Amino acid sequence: MNKTAIILPVETKSREFHGKLWMALHLLHAGHPVLFGSQARLWDYADVVEPAIYLDKSVAATRATWFQRCRAMGHNVVSWDEEGLVFFDAWLYRKQRIDPRSFESVARFFAWGEVQRDAICEEYPQFRDTIALCGNPRFDFLRPELRSFYDKAAAELRQRFGPMLLVNTNFAFHNHFKSPEEVQKLLARYPINSEPGYMDKWIAMHREMHEAYLAVVPDILARYPNHAVVVRPHPSESHAPWLELAKQHPRLHVDSSGNVHEWILASEVVIHFNCTTAVEAYLLDVPAIAYRPKRYPRYENHLPNALSENAFSEAELMVALEGRGSARERGVLWTAEQQATAERYMAGLSGPTAAERITAEIVEQANRIQPRRFSLAERLSASARRAWRVKLHARREAQVETDGYSAQKFPGLDEAEIRETMNRMMECSGVRAKYEVRPFAKYCFWLIPTGEGA
Repeated sequence: MNKTAIILPVETKSREFHGKLWMALHLLHAGHPVLFGSQARLWDYADVVEPAIYLDKSVAATRATWFQRCRAMGHNVVSWDEEGLVFFDAWLYRKQRIDPRSFESVARFFAWGEVQRDAICEEYPQFRDTIALCGNPRFDFLRPELRSFYDKAAAELRQRFGPMLLVNTNFAFHNHFKSPEEVQKLLARYPINSEPGYMDKWIAMHREMHEAYLAVVPDILARYPNHAVVVRPHPSESHAPWLELAKQHPRLHVDSSGNVHEWILASEVVIHFNCTTAVEAYLLDVPAIAYRPKRYPRYENHLPNALSENAFSEAELMVALEGRGSARERGVLWTAEQQATAERYMAGLSGPTAAERITAEIVEQANRIQPRRFSLAERLSASARRAWRVKLHARREAQVETDGYSAQKFPGLDEAEIRETMNRMMECSGVRAKYEVRPFAKYCFWLIPTGEGA
């Protein structure tokens, strides 16, 4: 009997693509077909796929209706929370990201680590048995034995830019890609709006820190005349203010292409505010500096700051930059306390990788279920509906000009990119799978196992 298929959607390509494709490799190795590609596309085609296991990236309130639809189509739902590693406090995390209706619909939830699990179970102890401590597969390539996956891309960036300082921004609530009116509608759906003034202060923090970073970057450029400064905006941010600043400074570059991990490895230091990239830099042995010229007690993420050298003024930032090469020796980074903190927040830093852990959980779920197979008539009907939708979507896209936001988050995908990336993953990891690629819809592909993994 054919093994149960797994649906792996990708929303933000620069962040999720490698981790999800790494998951696909392990699932193929275990003999499971994988439907892989753009989340926005796969949502439109889930009803023409035989009942499968759908791996989502959230259990927020926005998922409740979608999960109900998935289950009505015959799919089993499992999930992790892509945003579940870094948060201000447990109460706010649950308020924003954990919806009990959504959680009740998932057969298994893959937690980043103990801190996230405990934050959930503090209010929802009934979900403890649903939660598995696994980590997240996009962090697997930060482990020393897998880091070589990024060697070629990091070397190309060093060749392109020379000595480089990386600034990762995280100010989307103020500097969003979409218009202020659209952002207001978006933010109005956040559950935290039930606390008057909370969101307004959050937006104000983003505005003030965005302005502070716009002001300090020229000073960094002046201090380091032989270095390039690369600003990498958050996937939801507008690049426009930074591109405008770059017109005045030839050594300032604005680029959000590729995976942030290769950019971190190519850099001498990462400068950030409240950003997960500090955690990634810590795990990659690259110094991270949290530039925090103003304090926001209710709005600061503990983990990135705990794994960074903290600078509370521009003068302290410059001192930290000067000492970036000696951060370990000075005892401000990679301490025993920081390692213990990292291990509480993240499973899978050693031992089985996150992908291995999650694959084992999914295989166990697949072995428990006997999904209903489509009859011949249903398969023919599903094929016809899929083909019709592909043509309909192509016609609509040719007629309607997009705002560019979707393309910024998911700029496309083809078979060649899948194969090239998968080959590099197999080469650096030793995990093998024989498979074929079949187009399904735009930016979506079936990955079909064709033999036993090595």
